[in-house]
Amino acid sequence: MQQTPRRAPVSRWIQVPVALILAFIAAPAWAAGGDMPSLVQDIGISLLAAGTLGVIFTRLKIPSIAAFLLAGVIIGPIGLKLVTDPVNIDTIAQLGFILLLFLIGLEIDFKKILGSGKPIIVTGLLQYPLTILFGVLAAKLMLMLGIGGDLLAGSPHAPLYVGVVMAGSSTLLVVKLFQEHFELDTVPGRLALGILIFQDIWVIIVILIQPNLENPEIGLIAMSFLGILLLTLFTVITALSFVGRAFTWIAKTPEMSLLGALAWCFIVVFVGVNLDNIFDATYGRNYHMAVGSGMAALIAGASIANLPSATEIITKVATVKDFFITLFFVALGISIPMPESIDVIILAAVLAILAIVARQFIFFPLFYFTGVDQRNAEVSSIRLAQISEFGLVVAFLGVKLGHLSPALTSAVIFAFVITALATPLMYGKAYEIHGWVRPALEKVGFKAPPELTREEGARFKLALLGFHRDASSLLYNLSQN
Repeated sequence: MQQTPRRAPVSRWIQVPVALILAFIAAPAWAAGGDMPSLVQDIGISLLAAGTLGVIFTRLKIPSIAAFLLAGVIIGPIGLKLVTDPVNIDTIAQLGFILLLFLIGLEIDFKKILGSGKPIIVTGLLQYPLTILFGVLAAKLMLMLGIGGDLLAGSPHAPLYVGVVMAGSSTLLVVKLFQEHFELDTVPGRLALGILIFQDIWVIIVILIQPNLENPEIGLIAMSFLGILLLTLFTVITALSFVGRAFTWIAKTPEMSLLGALAWCFIVVFVGVNLDNIFDATYGRNYHMAVGSGMAALIAGASIANLPSATEIITKVATVKDFFITLFFVALGISIPMPESIDVIILAAVLAILAIVARQFIFFPLFYFTGVDQRNAEVSSIRLAQISEFGLVVAFLGVKLGHLSPALTSAVIFAFVITALATPLMYGKAYEIHGWVRPALEKVGFKAPPELTREEGARFKLALLGFHRDASSLLYNLSQN
């Protein structure tokens, strides 16, 4: 007797989405039934949404950051309204922000930057301000053409913020793709990584100046720099005197490395944000030298970046950082307001296109004229053609400081998502895109490198299949003998 095939797999495909929807809807009720604190409840809902969409987006080969932002939209005020407390949202975002900058500080190697060569140093110094100028001029042109409606016209600082958003590329996306393709040691990989480090340093300067945009007095800005200098001196002296020794003591207990690193981070943060209170209690005067929590966290990370245990610290902190970065982007998604008009989407698309175009007009010429060949200069520029997650951080702080409207920040976030979704495709097609534009580049004066040809009659006794660190070292040693 022939049996009817079971249809359980189909029912599972129906049951799983239904169960997830019920879980989202019922989460607040279940939490309330157990007297769960609202912050813990909101974090749990955020992680549930981010984890679910993250798995789906990873399967579809879509950047996970887009999943986290979408998760925030779904559970936020314009979605299912599961997380609406602004205090909890701000707490989640601030924790992610501090941990993100602390890890960036840990990964900054000034010796490596200074020894990275002319293309990276010159391009790194000039690219950021030139791209900001490009963005400011583009924003003013959009205002003249009526693109963006009231979003750009509503704030005198909007063109400057547009330039800053365009100036940075995504460290998270670019480094991840280079690592996945084992190309960090290629010419485009080294160029991209060097430029990203310089962009991180430029972001430090932007975050430093940002609070003084409303009242750009030289004295206040100078005192802010002085506060950072004092905090840096305190941090470095303390790190060299005590902290380095403390990490040596706990090196044999890895779990303490994470705890010690986080403790050091928040010690520096507490000192930085309370500098004014310290001077007021000591000298009875407020010198306006307080250092923001993000900047203080970055200084804390940089101060221990060269310790022998730095690699262990980075490994441990990276895990916690990923947790809070997830919450940071979910919080950004929660804070996205409902688009008031089609102008938000139009402006987002225009910003994404301009960010990609800026790489061709700014990045590529700088690479080329500092000695990089046409192909590697073009490939590096294409692979850096996205808006940085730090653009979201700057926009986030801009709203907090009253410089930007939430609607304009929404356009920036949507532009980031557009470029983030395009990044994997542009990364994989970079060499092919160079082949398409190569004739046009040669016509305007960017010459391609001469093709390498084998000498007639030359004979070779050794052939290397593949060329990476080991092969490079072997070839160098053979050439010296």
